[in-house]
Amino acid sequence: MECANVFLQNEKQILNGTFQGSLINNIASTPLKAYKQCTQFAVATIYKAKEVLDIELAGYHIIGSLLERFVNAIQTPSHAYSTLLLNRVPEQYNMYADSITERVQAVIDFISGMTDVYALDLYRKITGMDVPLL
Repeated sequence: MECANVFLQNEKQILNGTFQGSLINNIASTPLKAYKQCTQFAVATIYKAKEVLDIELAGYHIIGSLLERFVNAIQTPSHAYSTLLLNRVPEQYNMYADSITERVQAVIDFISGMTDVYALDLYRKITGMDVPLL
């Protein structure tokens, strides 16, 4: 609510691009103090919890692996594995664009648009961790 009030009070400056700083840093001092205390608590106890760190570490590995595999595939699209992998990509992403820059951008667009669950599912499938039953 505090940020909404700051926005409403500064709407003209925000819309014309002259507003300086963030909304949160312009709220009243008492709620700002409470916000900062909550942030410190969250960073110290939530974001540094072992379970959270384990998920982040796995996420970095999954995203890195997907990027590596798909970039390799667009560089050698005629290889059998590359063909199989690229066939998993929706047609809206131009993995066969003329320039390597456009193909890399398509890979980035594809991967950055994934939900966490989809990225994990795809990772498991292409690494053989989750093989469909026949």
